[in-house]
Order: sequence, then C-alpha cells, then structure tokens
Amino acid sequence: VQKKSKKGLIIGLSLGGVLLVLVTVVIMFASGLFNSASSSPFPVLDTGKTQIYYGENFDSLEKEFPNKEEVRGSVYSLERSGDQHLNCIVRVNKETGERKLVYWRTTMNNTGLTNGISIGDSYERILAEYPDAMCSTEMGYGSSAHKYNPETDSRVSFVVYMDENGNTYSYAEYGKKRADSIREQGSFDLTKWYGLYFDVENGQITQIDFGDLAAIQQWH
Repeated sequence: VQKKSKKGLIIGLSLGGVLLVLVTVVIMFASGLFNSASSSPFPVLDTGKTQIYYGENFDSLEKEFPNKEEVRGSVYSLERSGDQHLNCIVRVNKETGERKLVYWRTTMNNTGLTNGISIGDSYERILAEYPDAMCSTEMGYGSSAHKYNPETDSRVSFVVYMDENGNTYSYAEYGKKRADSIREQGSFDLTKWYGLYFDVENGQITQIDFGDLAAIQQWH
C-alpha cells in the first residue's frame, strides 16, 4: 500500500508540474511574450485591433483586415475610413515566396506606436521620446532638416533614422553614416536603414510612417 501511495504521489506531482508549465505558457502567449512584435527592435504600430511590425508575414493580417486590398503594385490598403487610412508596402522573399511587410503608414484616429505616441498627440511627445528628431517643412523624403519652431512651422515632417539594431540617429548622424559607406564601400544599402516619420500640422501628429528606406523611397 505504501508503494502505491508513493507512486500515486509521484504521478500527482508530475501532472501538477505539467499543468503549471501549460498555464505559464498560456499566460506568456496571452501577454504577447511569444509575439514577434515584442522582440522587434523597431517601432510597432498599435491599430486597436492588432499590432503591426516590420518584417511581419503579410498574410497573417488576413483575420484582422479581411477587406485589405491592393492599391498598386506592392502597396496595400489595410483599412480606410473617410480620409483616414492604414496602408503598407509588401516585399516578396524570392526564395520562400513569403510576403513580408516592410513599411506601414497610418493617419487613423486611435492608432499609434506601442510606446504611446498616437495620431492626434502633441509634437512634444515626439521630442520627449526622440530628442534628436529633426523636421522639414518640405514634407519630402530626403529633404533638409532643422529644429521645429511651432510659431513659424505650421506643417512639418519629423524623421528619426535607425540602423538594423534599432539604434536611433539624427539627420546629421545618418548623413555621415551614408557618406562613409559610399566612400568606403562604394554603395549604401537602403534596406538596412530605417526611417520613422511623423507628420505634424498645427502642433498635432497627423500621420506616422515606418519602414526601411528602400520601401519609403518606393512610396514617395
């Protein structure tokens, strides 16, 4: 009887351990710890429905955005409401055929970065999170940058540059990296550098973009 009792105790403890592991795994999934977005070094977009991150499998967005449609080429509209929209650019992996999201843009209310910066926020939120961010009144890719003056700049675009590890650079720092690469290697790989853009009108954020510079250049 004593042997059976010990055997039952061991089985019970083993089952209890398995159950504890399963519960832990479920909690980790629910909290997003196994989500690729949580390990991304880049800004992640919170749409209210889901999180969208650079390099995500485009087809995985089918459930959240069943009405997504191709706008032109590799440019897709995920969601639209009046003049507000959520768009992206997709790049196909030539070896696997997987369609990866390499750029996203939002102008929709109640969307924004998972770090808390959202459409409609004050431009001051940008400077608090990215103090090296510079802006351009030309609102164009690659245009010259300067410090924002809310008294004279009614409509501007802030930009933060990032390398493949998510380290941030000012406009001047990025320009030096680009020049050094061209001088030393004769080329500059736009797919390994990234841009985070904020359009600001009358002091409020109206649009947020993120992607690799090749995709951003393609968009513009």
